Amino acid sequence: IFSGVFPVIGAYITAELLQSIADAYIIAKSFIDLPVTDLIQKVSSEVSVFLWIGLQLAYSVSNSLLSSLNSTVVSISGEKVANHIKTKVITKSKDMDLAQFDMPEFYEKLENATREASFRPIQILNATFNMISSFISMISFIIALIVLSPWAPLIIIVFALPAAIVKFVYGRKSFMYMKRHSKDRR
Repeated sequence: IFSGVFPVIGAYITAELLQSIADAYIIAKSFIDLPVTDLIQKVSSEVSVFLWIGLQLAYSVSNSLLSSLNSTVVSISGEKVANHIKTKVITKSKDMDLAQFDMPEFYEKLENATREASFRPIQILNATFNMISSFISMISFIIALIVLSPWAPLIIIVFALPAAIVKFVYGRKSFMYMKRHSKDRR
């Protein structure tokens, strides 16, 4: 959830920071002709710039910490799942007849299970969470864009649709090619 909402928060902080810098620049540019009331506004706009810089720093640090925490959790989870699956495979293979290990089909399946146990389940879980996070980000950005202009999300979706279709079609072709040639690669 945090990974899905953080990009929108970062975009908002960056927009406010740029706006406060632009406001401070405009006020500083006309500093010579300022009356006292505008000098107070100048000081408040500089404070606003420092506030948004501090928030940008806090956002960057928390985003970095979240990313590190995520990679650590994925790594530890991967090791635990791999250990569990490999233990199950070893326990099951202990009960098998030695003649089965001489059969290429059985040995190939055993090797695939052992080799892919360390990353395949975690890869699927991680892809699922990334998809959920991207969906949350997309919905958040669509809501933010609707506030600016109701047509903006529609225009972006229309222009992104051809690229998504091409990626889907060629991704499927690549998958089918890999599936058909998996025995040859092995």
